[in-house]
Amino acid sequence: MTRRGGVPARTVAAVVPVAVALVTGMALAGCGGADARAAASSGPVEPCGLMTAAQLHRLGATGGRSQPAGDSLGGTACAWTNLTTPRGSEYIGRVLTGAVPGGTPSASVNGLPTAEYAPPGVDPRVSCVYLVSVGPGQTLWAQFADPNHTIPGLNHLVACRNAQAAASAMATAFGPLTR
Repeated sequence: MTRRGGVPARTVAAVVPVAVALVTGMALAGCGGADARAAASSGPVEPCGLMTAAQLHRLGATGGRSQPAGDSLGGTACAWTNLTTPRGSEYIGRVLTGAVPGGTPSASVNGLPTAEYAPPGVDPRVSCVYLVSVGPGQTLWAQFADPNHTIPGLNHLVACRNAQAAASAMATAFGPLTR
C-alpha cells in the first residue's frame, strides 16, 4: 500500500515511532543531569560522559563506546547504539578544541551557536553532524549516522532531527545554558 505522496505505508509506519521518540527526546533533553554538568565544571568532558543514562534512555540509545575519531581533527569520540532503529545506526559525540571546520549556520541548539557540518566521505543522506559552540575554544560534535543504510526511508532531514536531539542532550554536559 502506498500513501499519498508515494511513500510506502510500511516506511511511514517504521519512521513515525522514531519521530515520536525524537520529539519526546528533544522536549526532554534540556533536563540534563547535574552529574554531567558538575563533571564539566571540574575539567574536560570525556566523550562517553556527554549524556546521562536518563538522556540515553530518552533517545533510545545505549552502549557508549570510546573510539578514535578517525579524521584530521583528532581526539576521541563516543558512539552510542540507537535501539529504536534497526542495528547499525548510532549517535556520535566528541569535543573539539581549538579551530574547527566551517559549516552552514543552523538553528541554535539550547541557545548556543550551531552549524551543520558535512564531513568529507560521509553520506549526507544517512548522516548529520552539528557543531555546537559550548564555550571558549570548545565545540561539541553531535552526529547521527546510519552508515549501513538500515533505516527504511531515512533521509537527511530525519538524520538531522536525530542529531539535533542528541546535541541538545549532550550540550547540557557543559553547564548551565545561560547564553
